[in-house]
Amino acid sequence: MVFIRRLLWDLWSVSHIAQHGVTVDDVEEVCARSPLEYETYGGRLRLVGRNAAGNLLTVIIAPTQEAGVYYTVTARPAAKKERRLYREAKDES
Repeated sequence: MVFIRRLLWDLWSVSHIAQHGVTVDDVEEVCARSPLEYETYGGRLRLVGRNAAGNLLTVIIAPTQEAGVYYTVTARPAAKKERRLYREAKDES
């Protein structure tokens, strides 16, 4: 399980996730709720989890030089395959 101490945001990342209908609060809720974690290219992590409203989202974060600090690359509603993997891993029907 990855330890996320802080997420970094800039204007681009906030506006980019807004295009997907996702907010900064949604991303932070997903990260705080024990999401599924998958490593992707370049050391990035894909997190799949639920926000407080119960929506299943995918968040991509990139590590920085500082331990526990990640830059938020993007966030969007989870794809069909990601939803299936999440439900199987979390034993949801």
